[in-house]
Amino acid sequence: MKENSSFSIKKPAKASIWYLGLGILSKATGVIVTPFFTRLLSGEDYGELTLYLTLTGILSVICSAVSSGSAMYKALKDNRDNIGGFLKSSLLVSWSFCLLVCLLLFAFSPFIAINRFLFVPLTIQVLCDSTVAISLSSARFEYRYKEVAAIGLITSLLPALISILLLWFFDLDFHVRIYAMLLISVCTATFSLIRILKMKGGLDGKIIKKFYKTSLPLVPHSVGNALSGQSDKLILSWVMGAAALAKYSVIHSLGVALQFAVGAIGSALCPWIIRRLDSGEKEKIADLSALLLSGFSALNLCIIAAAPEAMQILAPKEYLDALPALLPISFTPMFALISMITTVSLVHSERGRLSGVLTLLGSVIGVFLNFMLIPKFGYFGAGTALLLSQAFSVISGLIFLKKNELTNVINLPSAIKSLMVSAVVGLLMLLLKNNLSARVFLLIIPAVMLLNNLFSVKNLIFEKKAKFEY
Repeated sequence: MKENSSFSIKKPAKASIWYLGLGILSKATGVIVTPFFTRLLSGEDYGELTLYLTLTGILSVICSAVSSGSAMYKALKDNRDNIGGFLKSSLLVSWSFCLLVCLLLFAFSPFIAINRFLFVPLTIQVLCDSTVAISLSSARFEYRYKEVAAIGLITSLLPALISILLLWFFDLDFHVRIYAMLLISVCTATFSLIRILKMKGGLDGKIIKKFYKTSLPLVPHSVGNALSGQSDKLILSWVMGAAALAKYSVIHSLGVALQFAVGAIGSALCPWIIRRLDSGEKEKIADLSALLLSGFSALNLCIIAAAPEAMQILAPKEYLDALPALLPISFTPMFALISMITTVSLVHSERGRLSGVLTLLGSVIGVFLNFMLIPKFGYFGAGTALLLSQAFSVISGLIFLKKNELTNVINLPSAIKSLMVSAVVGLLMLLLKNNLSARVFLLIIPAVMLLNNLFSVKNLIFEKKAKFEY
C-alpha cells in the first residue's frame, strides 16, 4: 500500500477567504465613495445621512439577536432535520421583534434629531435586513459562502454607485442615498424570502417557543452592542451638531476599518467554534484567537500610520479636527473579536444571558461616559468613552468565562500583549502625525508581527488528505 499526501483548504478557511474578499471589496467601496459623499454633500447633509445610517445600524444590531449570530447557529444545529420549518418560524419571530423595536424607537423619536417621516423607510429597511440575515445565517452555517458573498457584494456596491450617479447629475440631497439602499434591500429580501418559502416544512409552535427562549437572553447583549458601538455618534450629534458628527463619522470609519474582517472571520468561525466546543478542543480556539488578535493589532498599526494622509483623501481638510479620536476607536475590532468568541462560548454553555447583561451594562456605562467626556474633550472624549465601555464588557466577559471554566478559549497573555503593542506604538505614531518618514520606519514593528503570524497560519488553514494506492 502506498500513501500519497495532498493538501486542501478547510471549509472554514475557504469561507473566511471568501468573506474576507467580500469585506475587502465592501470596505474598498466605502473608502472610494466617501470622498464623493463628503464633497457632494454639505457637512450638515452628510451628518444627517450619518445619523440615519447610525439608527439603521443600531436597529440592525439589536434585531440580530433573533436573526443571526451564535443563537441562530446553535438553533440551526438543533434543527438540522427541519431547516425549512425552522427558517420560516424564525422569520416570524424576527419580524415581530423588529416591528416592536421600531415602534419603541418611534415612541422616543422626539428625543432624536431626525425627521419622523424617515421612520417609514427605516422600518422597511430593518425588516428587509432581518429577512436577508436569516437566509444568510443558514447559508453560512452550511458554508454556502459564494451565495453569501454574492448578496453581500450587491448590497454594498449598488446603493453607493446609484447614489453617487444621482447626486452627480441631479440636484438632490442625502435622501437619495437612503432610498437607493432601500431599493436594493427590498430586492435582496424578496429573493431571500422566496428561497425560504420554497423550502420544505412549515411554521412550528415548538420551534418558535424554543427559539424565543434561546434568542431573547441575547437581546441585552445586542442592545449593549448597538449602544456601545453607536451611542457616541448619537450623543456627539446631540452635543456638537450634525456637522461635527460628519467629521467624527469619517474618523470612526477609519478607526473601525478592520471591523469588516472581524465580521467576515466571525461568520465562518462561529459554526467552527461551536463544533470545537462540542468536541472539547478549546485549545484550538485559543490558538486561533491569539493568532487573529496579533494580526489585527499589526494591521491596526498600519492604518494608524497612514491615517493623517488617508483623512485628507477621504474628506476636506477641516475633517482632520477629529483625528485625536482615532487611537481609542481603533481598539474596537480587537475587542469585537474577543467578544464574539466569548459570546459564542457562553451561548454554547447556555450562559448567553450573562454575556448580554454585561454588554448592556457596559453600554450604559458608555452612554454615561459620553455625556461626561464629549462636552469636555469633544471628539477624543467620544472615542475614549467608546474604548472604556468596550473594555468593561470584554473584561467582564472574560471573568464569566473563567467562572464557567471556559478560560481556555482565549489566550489571555497573548491578547494583553497584542493590545499593549497597539496602544504604545499607535500613540507614538499619532504623536508623529507630521513626520511621515518616522511613521513609515515604525511600520517595521507590525511587519515583523505579520511575518511571524505567517509561520503559524499554515496548519490552521490546510488539512492533510491521504490517498491510498494499492
